[in-house]
Amino acid sequence: MGEVITAVYEISAEDPAGRAVQIAVEQSHELPTELAPGNAVRDSLGHVRSVLQRPGRPALATVDYPADLAGAELGQLLVLLLGNVSLQDGVRLADVTLPAGLAAALPGPRLGIAGVRALAGEPGRALLATALKPVGMTPQQLAGLAYDIAAGGLHIIKEDQGPPGTPPGLPQVRTVEAQGLPGSCF
Repeated sequence: MGEVITAVYEISAEDPAGRAVQIAVEQSHELPTELAPGNAVRDSLGHVRSVLQRPGRPALATVDYPADLAGAELGQLLVLLLGNVSLQDGVRLADVTLPAGLAAALPGPRLGIAGVRALAGEPGRALLATALKPVGMTPQQLAGLAYDIAAGGLHIIKEDQGPPGTPPGLPQVRTVEAQGLPGSCF
């Protein structure tokens, strides 16, 4: 295996080592290894590096996945690390280590917390945010609601779901801006 993504899972199970193997297979192949071609098992299967038993606490299982499985895409990385395992009881992703090349390909949020604070004009206090579900509202109704929320002191308003058939956010942002609020708060 070339470069790897290393995931550490907390596992609460009677057999943490067996569960770790199931996680490695499920997250990398999603099918039993006996059904996969030999080259797939060799080249793309996640491998359990270690399982550390911790009396009275969940075990820590370290799993290495081939970095190629993430495809240098954040969505693929999240599916690889959390996918189906996020629906299972007794498993929690505790830590991730990315190879340098993959980390560089995924630079993180465009603004970061400093940029968000600068846009909100709030350098030190807690930022307040809400999500609006504007389904059924006109852009004008949504703009009025967003204006009232911002006037009440919230810093960030996230549009959770736009009206059907409209480009995400665009008419709403323009209407919010016409109300005197910066589109960057929305």
